[in-house]
Amino acid sequence: MIHGTTLGWQGKASPAELHAFTTSLEMDDAVTEDLLKQYLSLDAVEWNDRRSHALYFTADRAVRVGFVDAKDGIKELAPPSGSPVIAI
Repeated sequence: MIHGTTLGWQGKASPAELHAFTTSLEMDDAVTEDLLKQYLSLDAVEWNDRRSHALYFTADRAVRVGFVDAKDGIKELAPPSGSPVIAI
């Protein structure tokens, strides 16, 4: 799965602070996209979609677009049932 840059934040902010957050997110996202474009083969629609929501790949599709290397094969991975999933 890949997605655009996000900001987890709660609190108050002035228009200037919100502008600074937005500028920073846009810069981070541009750097990330430039890096990903060096390795991934996505079409224009997928690149555009990445800016607004997460793109999910099956294992086979992840290999085809260059997201993973399948030297030793690849399997769908999932945490054991009932395990907590933590975003970092």
